[in-house]
Amino acid sequence: MFFSRFLIGAVGMLLTLTDLSAQAQNYPVKPIKLIIPATTGTSDVVARALAPRLSSALGQSVVVEQMPGAGTNIGNNFVAKSAPDGYTLLINGLPLVTNLALYSQLPYNPMTDLVPVIGLAEVNNV
Repeated sequence: MFFSRFLIGAVGMLLTLTDLSAQAQNYPVKPIKLIIPATTGTSDVVARALAPRLSSALGQSVVVEQMPGAGTNIGNNFVAKSAPDGYTLLINGLPLVTNLALYSQLPYNPMTDLVPVIGLAEVNNV
């Protein structure tokens, strides 16, 4: 009886102590880049409206950077090849999906190289 209580208590203490080492790091500690892979349009408007609010909420500067070209593939590829640390974010829409059908070879795989974080806007297309 005593040994069972001791064992349960010891395991509980070990689990409590190991949890302390799994704390999250501070974020963000450096500027965040919002990559817009197209020229001026909906993605650009959304990013420029979002950047000051995001910067204010996180206490870190947010830089909007346009990387147009190749049907948005230049900017998409830049983000896909960036470190997956949350400091380089892509704001894109329909071209991300349609490029799979339009280009026989892409330098990135949008299904595995990019991870959706949040839906910012909804645009209806006809």
